Amino acid sequence: MVGLGGIVGSWTRLKLGIQFKSLLKKKYWATFIINMLATFHLGLLLGVHSSSHLSPLLFFLTAGFLGSLSTFSGFTIELLEISIQRKWKTFFSYAAISVIGGLIAAYLGYSLKYA
Repeated sequence: MVGLGGIVGSWTRLKLGIQFKSLLKKKYWATFIINMLATFHLGLLLGVHSSSHLSPLLFFLTAGFLGSLSTFSGFTIELLEISIQRKWKTFFSYAAISVIGGLIAAYLGYSLKYA
């Protein structure tokens, strides 16, 4: 199930990335938006579902779909490209906003279980 979710998630990431990159000035903002959406939904799913009952569907959605939709490797390559250009302000800003934003997005999704 994880593998099937990964296929769907990576395909969705490709399609969303193409759409967002055509709308945004900098390509790394597409990665940022997709990663924030994925971490929010991951937090939401993990908040709603008990960790004592990990169904195949939950693995499909979390480790598979959302795991491949958000990508640490793409984020890292974009940071590398920014550092090669020596755009240090952009580098540190993007890194901090992505990590902090991801934590906030996951927390917001997770906290909806209390709403």
